[in-house]
Amino acid sequence: MLERWLFCDECADGERSAAAALGDPAVAPLGRVLERLPDDWTQNLSARYGVSATRSGLTGADSTAFVQRYLANFTATAQSRSAFSLSDIRTPEAIQLLRAAVADSSGRGYRSDVIRDIRRAEAAASSPPLAGDYNPKVARFLDTIWVTRGAEVPWDGDETVRLMGAPFADDVGVGFRAANLELGFVAAALPGEYAFSVANIGPGADAQHGVLRIGSFPAAPSLAPTTVAVGTLPRTFLRSLTRRTTPADPAHFFRFVTGPDDQSLTARADWSGSSVVLDLVRDDCLSPGTTATTPRRISGRVLTATGNAVADASVTLVGTALAAGTSGTGAFEITNVPPGWIGTARASAIGQPAQNLTAWEGAQDLTFRLSAVATSFLSESPSPHSVSWTIPAAACGQLSLVRRDTTTAPAIVRLRVTSP
Repeated sequence: MLERWLFCDECADGERSAAAALGDPAVAPLGRVLERLPDDWTQNLSARYGVSATRSGLTGADSTAFVQRYLANFTATAQSRSAFSLSDIRTPEAIQLLRAAVADSSGRGYRSDVIRDIRRAEAAASSPPLAGDYNPKVARFLDTIWVTRGAEVPWDGDETVRLMGAPFADDVGVGFRAANLELGFVAAALPGEYAFSVANIGPGADAQHGVLRIGSFPAAPSLAPTTVAVGTLPRTFLRSLTRRTTPADPAHFFRFVTGPDDQSLTARADWSGSSVVLDLVRDDCLSPGTTATTPRRISGRVLTATGNAVADASVTLVGTALAAGTSGTGAFEITNVPPGWIGTARASAIGQPAQNLTAWEGAQDLTFRLSAVATSFLSESPSPHSVSWTIPAAACGQLSLVRRDTTTAPAIVRLRVTSP
């Protein structure tokens, strides 16, 4: 009966229901197929597909590719159907097999569509569908999904949400509105279909699940700074890092404003995709709003920590080919800056650590101060990475997330900022 379900093409004779009716005896064999297709199945299917390739006139590498493609498709279908059947049976052992498959999805080499189906099956096995409605069902990255419990029954306010398959599945910013009639969470994942689970519902701490499709991801990040009062920490931020960027390594700016006392804080960045190289850059704040502008120019001076001019220093606009050297007074001017450009300017000199400042088209008074101790902190280490510093009283510190690797697929960054 299991093989009828796993091998059927149309599956119009109740094969799935018949497999679920087997109950406990079907769990172990379904789990084995979910983990790895049996060797005899692989051999028989390869032979069958090889015959089909020969009848189609394929030989050599073309025949091999044909067999591999059809075998991969069958394997994916069988694994997805095994997951659905384990979800239908829904015994503790079946649920455990699904959870093990989710946990080891990369090690088992599942295709992305199979991973999606296993996650949905695990969610369905562990909890019933949502009793209420939710909108939107097709969201953009970082849209808020609003969920109702139905029959105007309010949420308790202690519910949690897990977006299964998202890089930060448990960190989706749960909130409430409309007198707790609506629960909100953030669609913080790359485009695709995801199961989500709402847990700790009502006095029985029940769980329910739904399915969400994220349909779009930003083609380019927003460069607008986010101003954060240090007194509101801890805070968590989610940002997109994309393949298509202008300039090549744009910064996501965070301005931390202090009160009457010095404030210490730590920023920790985690990101999806270990191949993505991310810099955490901290600087003193500069405000474009207080600076007179000369279109298409950026100018300023490069000084030592004690205020002496640094001659023959180099100032570059990161991610562009634009650069300038300093004069004997430490002055520089970069021309032909693209209209509306904003990003990172980097000053460097022989024997001095480089310093980064935020720059924008028209900035005239950028002042770099080079010293034996770097005033900006960069890291090319894999995720995660953190920096800590103290911002003086009544001052402003700026933190930037800078994408330096622009060759890998889009990624999502989570920035957690805490203070003692």
